[in-house]
Amino acid sequence: LKEGSYLDGLCDLAIERHFNLFMKTANDQHFVSKSADEITTLICEALVKDLEYEIWQRIAPKMLPRVEEMKRLASDATGENRIT
Repeated sequence: LKEGSYLDGLCDLAIERHFNLFMKTANDQHFVSKSADEITTLICEALVKDLEYEIWQRIAPKMLPRVEEMKRLASDATGENRIT
């Protein structure tokens, strides 16, 4: 639940950041020559990349202890045999 609310906050920040960037460059030829759908796609792609970066930089390291614990529990449950 904590990660979910944190992710919501990151989404809000990313949307604001990319919207501001879009507004600054809206008159650029790059955007003028594109349709609304193409512009929306570009913004969505940038948001996804930004969120992936934020997730790996901020959330993933905090989840590492849980991952290690799950690996330990799985190892104990299988007698250290790999599950294939």
